[in-house]
Amino acid sequence: MRLTPMDPQSGGQPYGLSLACVDGCDLEYTRHPIVLMHGMGGTDSYLDLLDYFSGVEELLEGAGYLVFAPAVDSFAPIDHRAGQWAEHLDELMAEGQARRFNVIAHSQGGLDTRYLIHQPGWAERIASLTTVSTPHHGTPIADLVTGALDISPLEGLVLDEIADALADLTSERMAQFNEDYPDHPAVAYFSWAGHSCGILEPDCITEQNGEIILVALGPTYTLMWALGLPNDGQVPVESAIWADFLGEIPADHANEVGHFIPLINPPFDALTFYRDEAQRLAALGL
Repeated sequence: MRLTPMDPQSGGQPYGLSLACVDGCDLEYTRHPIVLMHGMGGTDSYLDLLDYFSGVEELLEGAGYLVFAPAVDSFAPIDHRAGQWAEHLDELMAEGQARRFNVIAHSQGGLDTRYLIHQPGWAERIASLTTVSTPHHGTPIADLVTGALDISPLEGLVLDEIADALADLTSERMAQFNEDYPDHPAVAYFSWAGHSCGILEPDCITEQNGEIILVALGPTYTLMWALGLPNDGQVPVESAIWADFLGEIPADHANEVGHFIPLINPPFDALTFYRDEAQRLAALGL
């Protein structure tokens, strides 16, 4: 840091302050720390072997970013999970880590955050929200499980805690949610949608850079495909579109956070995707 006269001939005033980097000058950063929020069925790490955002936290920290990836209940309604996210962020603020945060949320995590933003005082603490395959307009999977979609309802075959969580994600419930929790003007909102393909869809596979749906997501993918809805196996593309829509990514719901089976499910480069997202937020001054 250097304090020098702006005009040496002016008698020493006024002064200007300049900064020069001397160490770690290649490190990247955002103005506000990044918080990664997982979706339904998620956690921070599965059996301490596989992170929900596989390798993302380590990659971003290595590049210089301040990143946190806490966890909340895997299966719970939006308001319940939002309260748990609030507790995590309160702890980070109490530790002096930040006063505002950039949230990058996968799936239900985006809805949790949208709800949290509308709670007293929280719009001033969330600088931005980027959602990845968040069902802003609901998902046919929730409609099916709850019986709202009349195609052999699965009600009674799904664990109660999962059914309770999915009840928040029906098309009808999300329509009301969007009325109750519109975008807050103090927060920057962005969204991405995942788009996968069936094994017998060569045109789609070509367009999506070789992306093929994970076998485990095949049934739900096929259901939405039969309804004419391009999707990632869990969320229709059209449902993931919200606010400043940044586009589609060639990935299914698992690929989007770096999970894939080698030689069976072509890997989407999730690490590059999240690094690019961090750089985009930095460029915006967030």
